[in-house]
Amino acid sequence: MTVFHKRLASVLAAFLLFFSVFLAEDVSSAVLGYGQLKAVIGSVTVTPAKGGPPRIGKVGMAVARGDLLVTSATGKTIIALSDGSEMKLGAATRMHLKGTADAKPGTLGVNLLSGVLRASVTKKGPKGLFTVATRGATASIRGTDFMVEVRKESSFFYMNEGAIDVDGSGKQVRLEGQRMTANVVGRTPLLPVSLDDNPTLKTARDTLRGFTQTDIPADIAKLKHHKEVLARWHISYASLLMDEGRHYEAETTLLIARDLSKLDKVQSEIYSLIANIHARFLNDPQGALTRFEEIIDNYPQTQFYQPALFNAYLLAQELGMLDKSKQIAARYINAFPNGRYRHVLQSAINPIDAKPGLPTENRQFEQQNFIPDQQINTPSTNNPKRDITLPMDSPLMDSPLMDSPLMDSPLMDSPLMDSPPLEVIPNDEALPEESPPLAAPVMDSPSIESPVMESHSSLPTDADPPPDEEVGR
Repeated sequence: MTVFHKRLASVLAAFLLFFSVFLAEDVSSAVLGYGQLKAVIGSVTVTPAKGGPPRIGKVGMAVARGDLLVTSATGKTIIALSDGSEMKLGAATRMHLKGTADAKPGTLGVNLLSGVLRASVTKKGPKGLFTVATRGATASIRGTDFMVEVRKESSFFYMNEGAIDVDGSGKQVRLEGQRMTANVVGRTPLLPVSLDDNPTLKTARDTLRGFTQTDIPADIAKLKHHKEVLARWHISYASLLMDEGRHYEAETTLLIARDLSKLDKVQSEIYSLIANIHARFLNDPQGALTRFEEIIDNYPQTQFYQPALFNAYLLAQELGMLDKSKQIAARYINAFPNGRYRHVLQSAINPIDAKPGLPTENRQFEQQNFIPDQQINTPSTNNPKRDITLPMDSPLMDSPLMDSPLMDSPLMDSPLMDSPPLEVIPNDEALPEESPPLAAPVMDSPSIESPVMESHSSLPTDADPPPDEEVGR
């Protein structure tokens, strides 16, 4: 054999070895039930499970267990499985493919790290369950059409057809056609909510469908608007849950809203409502103080900053943190020298002379429990004397719990009530008249009449998407 023939044989051997690697991937893909990329829009990358640099996704490319698929801010793709099932990935999505090696025998599935996935799983296969795992929950499917959205630590499941079981933190809920549930890491899923009874959720589901359709260009502004609208719905729903005494679910719902919104005014409102739950219903003043400090440290430009300082002062007093309460009082006076609570907090810095016959501790208790006007007066089962102040335009201001026995407290006769009139915090963030109101969340139970919740914060509309600088924080 000549030198030329030897070199030719070496080249052919190397080519066959190189080709066999891709052939093996195709075979393993078929064995595991995965297929290939059916459609690719924009930038899509596939990082092989065996390592190596990401590959540019192309139509017809095989995918296998362990591969990581990533779509760009304008990218979308469809994965066609060998049994006829499809998985559609929206823009800005990261997803790991899983198989029998990391799940129960006969089970296929994916791990959705972030973004949007729509899955249409045929009833004839795979032989076992198809699972979609997120950071906080796992959905088990056998023949259905559903959508999953992951935002930070929160997961959203929308049912189109069929049924899935959503498991989070040891609790499982059954999600059937035209319903939605959500959860956040470390907490159990919410009870399913009807899409037909909640137009805002139905619109959110339809919007997500558009995000996964390859014939519709990715719209970043519309995605931002979608998240803000969904956050507002969850805030209103949480208020309704509080009225129903479902405080754990209300806090879960607010934590979900926190993962959706990027607006400072919405974040501060969420922390204020969570603080209210801990102070009034969970008898957890320390937890409430922590939430108010979140507002004080991170959202001083919002309308919730002033009442957060005042409530933090009251809670620090209750917890016996006298030095801290004085520091908070001084911070309030410095930020709001003409603030509505200045007379109460000024006494913490420069105590007034004791009244004849009134012990010092009673005077301090009187000041601490001063009830300012326009606040929620929701009685707490464990501590009926703790009152949390919220801005006048908070959704909870319309709560029937305003009829608290505290309004008849003898503390209302305090000399502090004779102080100059309190100024009203202006609300310059009301909904514009041309913006349609959000649909009220409706409880998924025929035995509960759901009150209409009003929206009190401005939201972007399709005609006026939120500017990047407003959403950036």
